[in-house]
This record gives sequence, C-alpha cells and structure tokens, in this order.
Amino acid sequence: MFRHLVRTVALPLSGAVLAASSFSHNKGTAHRVPSKTDGARVFSWGSNGFGQLGQGHEVDLSTPTPIKIDRAAQSVACGGNSSAIVTTEGHVYTFGAGGSARLGHGDAIDTPNVSTPQLLEVPDLVFQKVAIGEYHMAALTADYRLFTWGRHNSPQLGHANVARGFPNEVAELRGNVQDIACGRQHSVAITTDGKLYVWGLGHEGALGHGDKANVDRPKLVAALAKESIVQAACGREYTLALTKEGVVYAWGANDYGQLGVAGSMRYQRTPLPVTSLDGLDVVQVAAGEYHSAALTASGQVYTWGLGKDGQLGLGTNDDRNIPRKLSELDGLHIVQVACGGGHTVCVSADGNLWVFGRGRSGQLGRGDQLESIAAYRNTPVQVQVCHTNTILLYGTCIKLYIYWRQPIICKGMKELK
Repeated sequence: MFRHLVRTVALPLSGAVLAASSFSHNKGTAHRVPSKTDGARVFSWGSNGFGQLGQGHEVDLSTPTPIKIDRAAQSVACGGNSSAIVTTEGHVYTFGAGGSARLGHGDAIDTPNVSTPQLLEVPDLVFQKVAIGEYHMAALTADYRLFTWGRHNSPQLGHANVARGFPNEVAELRGNVQDIACGRQHSVAITTDGKLYVWGLGHEGALGHGDKANVDRPKLVAALAKESIVQAACGREYTLALTKEGVVYAWGANDYGQLGVAGSMRYQRTPLPVTSLDGLDVVQVAAGEYHSAALTASGQVYTWGLGKDGQLGLGTNDDRNIPRKLSELDGLHIVQVACGGGHTVCVSADGNLWVFGRGRSGQLGRGDQLESIAAYRNTPVQVQVCHTNTILLYGTCIKLYIYWRQPIICKGMKELK
C-alpha cells in the first residue's frame, strides 16, 4: 500500500535543486525499517558552479540527475552554494562550496570545493535534519540537540565569537530543539515547547528583537513568547514564523514586500502578523531570497515579495507586498511549497511537481529540449523526477515524501535504473 507522508521544508537560497527518490517495496505492512541502501536516491539539477549538485563536476544541469551515493536519504538541504544529505542512518554528507569551513570537514578557511558527497565525521551522533545559510550549516539530532559549524562573522553559529570547522553543539538549547532554519547569516531554533530563538546578523531587524544588533547566542523572541511556534522560514535578511493557530508573523528586510504587510516600510524590527492570511488556516510558510509563500490546509498557495523573475507564479513580473493566491494551481491541492533564490517549487497531492521563476541555471529542471537555460516562467510548469513505485523528495531543498500509486512515464528526464 502506498501512502502520502509530508515533512517540513528546508530553506534554500541558491539555484541548486535536490530531490530524493526512494523505492518502496511495502507489501501491506504499515511501517518498515529501511536498510542503509533501501531505495532512497537523490537527484540534483540547477546551478553547480561550486559542485553543489554532488555530481563530481561543476557544470550546471537542466535535467534531474541521480547523485552517486550508496546510502538511503531521509532529507536534503541546500543554500549558499553548498548542499547536504541526511541518510536514514542519521549520517550527514556535505558538498559544494568549501570556503569558511562550511562543509564541516575541518578548520581551514580556504577548504576547496567538494563536488561529491563527503561524510561528516561525527561519531555517536544521529542526525535528522540540516539547514544551510550562506556560510554556515546547522544540524538537528534525533535527540533534539543542535550543532552548527562554518563561518562566524555575524555571529550565526551561536558559540559566541568562535568559528567552527567541525560540528559543535549549541549548549544553551541542549536536548530541547524540535526544528531549525537558517537565513543568509542568521539562525533559528524552535524548542519542543514552541518557543522561538533567533541569533546572528541583526541587519534590518532580521532577528526580531527590536533592534539591528548582532546576537551571538540563542535569544528568545520576546514578542512571540506567548505564542506556540510550529515552523519558521528564513530569507536573506528576514524571517517568517507560523503559530499553532495558523497565524503568520514576519520581520526583517522588506525591500520588495517580502514581509507581506501593508505599507512601504523598508524593514521591520519586531514580528508583525501577516493579517491578509488571517482565517486561511496556514499550515506552512516558505522564504526565498526576497520572496515568500504560504500554504493553507485546503491546498492553496499564496505568494508575495520580489517578482522580477516570475517567482511569484502570478503571470506577471511585478513585486507584491500583500499575499496573493496562486490561482493557476486551483484544483490541484498543493501539499508542499519551497522558495529558492529566484524560483519556487510546489508539489500537488497527486505527486506532480510544479516550478516557476528563474531558470537560467537549469533550476526549472525541464531539460534543454523543453526550456532555454536563460528562460524564466511566471506561471507554474510541470517537471518530473520519477520511476516506478517510488517515494519522491522534491524541490528546492524541500523535504517532501510522496508515495506514488502507479508507474510514471518520464519525458526528457534521466530515469533511475
């Protein structure tokens, strides 16, 4: 029997796209523990100037292509020209831009780029999720501990003013973190009791603490202390947070209307509710570099912010400072959304993948026969990464599992054999 199982999204801020596809051989059992090589494969496409696609080279790809790794993947992450794969065993593989020790393989600031997945040497730790900023990474373990590494110029690691070339635990939140997100130079942690902690670069008020000061350790967002936060997403210098009641809050940079609040303010230093989404029962938020999206329980998508590359999917290239429903996807029931640097990914309940926005590095994933690499699309177009009876992990570093109910015919894509 095939089922749908949806997980949270991971933040992307680059033009790379990763997708994991897993064979499912479930013959009636409700759950089955996978082996270390049980089916999961990761595909990648898009920008690859630093080897962030994990293909052993640094050439952009416009067609989904499997990454050669002999372990099953449970989640993926990408951003800042780097990528990561978390296996079902809880191991982390990183690849892409190696500068600032962001891959976690040592303290050398000038570490070369890595174009094939390299295992993170951290014995006795079992990871479940990785989030990636411009120069740093954060990883959440199965026992709710948070580890960070990379550049500490902002200081986004949460270890005072110390850079780390290897994973180092954020001691203040030990054993109490249920979700994480990373912006360009700031980090977010949601604790098991729904509290939101933010630290790093305070430019434009991205941390939500009422000022623009940098913060070097996890700090509670006081304005949301009475809320129960269930998910957060980070853009370049702004943050979105979703409460248990479905209310969306936004703060930080607002140059292109990416906060989704009325008015012309350039930045907002404390959380403001995105009131135009009130009553819509939002279940997920996503943030790209300068644009945002929200998904409702009824499967509708709302987008706002920078629109110059068509990343809002609204049929124009105009910016929007108020969320607007993506009517092109009406009737599809979207179950997940993710935002990249200049493009957006949506996945419908029937397992189809829809993309729109910038395509100049191949991130639309439709292949050279269907799409010029210089193209952009301001309305959704369909792309497939598929083979028979699979679980697909789709998107711009989006963590979404979909069990296909029937074989899919792939046109113009490289099929996993």
